[in-house]
Amino acid sequence: MANIGPFEVNVGARGGRWRTWLLVIVVTLALTGVLNLEPAWASSLKKAIKKSPEQAISLADHAQFDWDRVHIFGPYSDRDIVDGELEAGTWAGLDTEIELSDSVVLLVFRDGQEVVESHDFRRSHGDLTTCLAPEGLTPQQARFAVKNGGLVLAAE
Repeated sequence: MANIGPFEVNVGARGGRWRTWLLVIVVTLALTGVLNLEPAWASSLKKAIKKSPEQAISLADHAQFDWDRVHIFGPYSDRDIVDGELEAGTWAGLDTEIELSDSVVLLVFRDGQEVVESHDFRRSHGDLTTCLAPEGLTPQQARFAVKNGGLVLAAE
């Protein structure tokens, strides 16, 4: 048995130390954020926000997959809000912490009636709370400009 914080892990007799250290390294990397679990479009958008504060940023330039509408839900949005705007049962298929957090906004991309992507976008990377669009934005409408440290919908 190996103790990793509050966890006990049975690593067996063979290769016990090696497995223990591997597990410690993987858990440490995951907890420190070195393992990047965000989608490529979110990383790309985050970089564009940092780099281009004076230019409009088109979400379609970063989310390069098929979608015709993006829904942006604010902090503390819950099942009733999301399912009420999208479709009953949508919430169950989303991996989100938005209901309990003010540090993220939820972006849900749809192609027709199908959810093709969703992600909790950290407000510290670009605060989209002034661009909330539970009813959805088309790729042409989903353009943002950086203002006073936050994002606003850019004029078309």
